[in-house]
Amino acid sequence: MAQETLDSLVQVIFTLPIEDREYVISRVQNNIEREEEEMWSGLSVSEREAVESYLVQRAESAVQRMDAGHYLTHEQAIEQMNQYVAN
Repeated sequence: MAQETLDSLVQVIFTLPIEDREYVISRVQNNIEREEEEMWSGLSVSEREAVESYLVQRAESAVQRMDAGHYLTHEQAIEQMNQYVAN
């Protein structure tokens, strides 16, 4: 998935009302925890650390861009996601 798409998805989540945001984040966390068991089972410790480091860096980068004012409105994010799906 393109980095811009992932960043837009994160931005959409943070435009939701707090109750909806908590619900989405909870669902994502549950899915990640369930899939983590399968994903990590075939990786060495160093491979796990590399993947975790990459994911943390991507999340921190998205937060920094949002803090710098690089974010979309809810409507803009939906429009971009619809364009991505159409392509």
